[in-house]
Amino acid sequence: MWSEIYSPENDPDAPIINQKYYNQLGCLLDQAKSNNNPFGKVFCFSGHAGVGKTTILKRLCAEESIQYLQFAPEDAEFYDSNSNNFSLTEILENFLMRASLSKQNSRLVVIDGIEIPDNEYFKFIKILRKSKVLIAWILPSSLIKDPHIPFPIQYFNEPQYSGINKILKYISEKNQIDISTKDLMNIVRTSNGDIRTAINSLQFGNFIFTDFPSNFREIAAHIIKGDTREVNYKALEYVHGILPQSNEDFLGLVNSIEYFSVYDVFLEEEKQLQTSLALSLAGEMKKPRFSPVLSIEEQMCRNLKSIPPPELEEEELDEREIMELRESLELMEFDPIEEEENDF
Repeated sequence: MWSEIYSPENDPDAPIINQKYYNQLGCLLDQAKSNNNPFGKVFCFSGHAGVGKTTILKRLCAEESIQYLQFAPEDAEFYDSNSNNFSLTEILENFLMRASLSKQNSRLVVIDGIEIPDNEYFKFIKILRKSKVLIAWILPSSLIKDPHIPFPIQYFNEPQYSGINKILKYISEKNQIDISTKDLMNIVRTSNGDIRTAINSLQFGNFIFTDFPSNFREIAAHIIKGDTREVNYKALEYVHGILPQSNEDFLGLVNSIEYFSVYDVFLEEEKQLQTSLALSLAGEMKKPRFSPVLSIEEQMCRNLKSIPPPELEEEELDEREIMELRESLELMEFDPIEEEENDF
C-alpha cells in the first residue's frame, strides 16, 4: 500500500502534509520532554480524521530517534471487555511501567481512540500525570471540551488540502503516473481531508475523473428514489449486468472505489456532483449481482464483520424503465451488451 510505503517512517523524503501542524506538535513534544514542564510528560491534541495527526507524530519521532508506541488495551493478555473485573487503568499502568524500563533512550506512548469508563476517569488522569514516559493523548470528540483535562490541548480541525495535494504530486511523480492537476485536485476534494483516502484513491483509481459525464445523475435517478433514498435493486442489477466488461476505464473505477455510497448523490453540492456521483454509483456497482445495497447507517459502519442483508423485493423493470436506462448509458458512450436469445 502506498499509504504505508510513503509514510514518514518509511520515506523521510516525503513532503510534510501540514507544516503548521508539524510545528505545533513539535513544540508540544519539546515541552513534554522538558524536565521543567508543569504538565509532566503529557500533551493532548484532537483533529479531523485523516488530517495527519499520527503521521506527523511518527515523523517527529523518526527525526528525533524516539520510539513510537501505540497503546492498545485490547492486546493485553488480561483484557476482557465483557468482564466486570476489566480495568483500563491497570492495563495502562502496566504498559507505562514496562515502557519506562526499556533500554531505549526515549519512547512516546500514543493513546488514540480510547473510551475511558466514568469510574476510572480520574485515576486515568492521575496515571498520566505521574508518567515517566512521553505520552501523546489524541482526544476523542467526547472529551474535547472536558474542563477536567489538566494538560495543554492543540486542535487540528481543518483539513489542509494543499498538503494532501503536495504528497499526491510526490507519489505520482515517484510512480510515473500521468495525471492532470485538475484530476489530482478532484481526488483531493473527494478525500474530505483524509490523507489515507486520497493516497488509496490515487493508487487504485488513477483514472480521469473528467471523462465521466453528468449522465451518472440520470442513471442514479432511476436507481434511487430521491425523496426516500430507497434503492431499486433490479435497476441496479440491470445496469451492472449490461455494462461492457471490456471497458477498462469503467472497470478501473468500479474496482477501486470503497469510500462512497449511492446515497452520496443526494448529499453532494452541484459543483462536485459529476465526480461524487461517478464514484458513488461505481461503489455500489462493485457489489455482486443481487447483493443488497447497504443502508446509510450500515455504510457508516463498514468495519462490522457481518450485517444481515435486507430481503429483495420481487419486482421486474418495466419496458419504459429499461429503455430509459439504456438511453442514459448510450449517452455516456457505453455500448450495452445485448442479451442473447435462447434457441430452445
